[in-house]
Amino acid sequence: MVDEFLIIFKRGNLGMHKEKKLLEEIEKQRLEMINLTLQSSLSSQEVIQISQNLDCLLNKYDKSVKEKTNGQR
Repeated sequence: MVDEFLIIFKRGNLGMHKEKKLLEEIEKQRLEMINLTLQSSLSSQEVIQISQNLDCLLNKYDKSVKEKTNGQR
């Protein structure tokens, strides 16, 4: 029983660490996209690429949060 708790606890910490890293990367990409849009057009290839990367990161974060929420039920 204690071992099961430790495994779940450790997974939870890894999940929080993963989410924190994702949030940091999301913020980094967001700021980079904003800076690029100030220097070029919204339709530039660089802005589009960063926007797509940001979409992927946001989807990963959303999935991680949903999995954690579903696991707590």
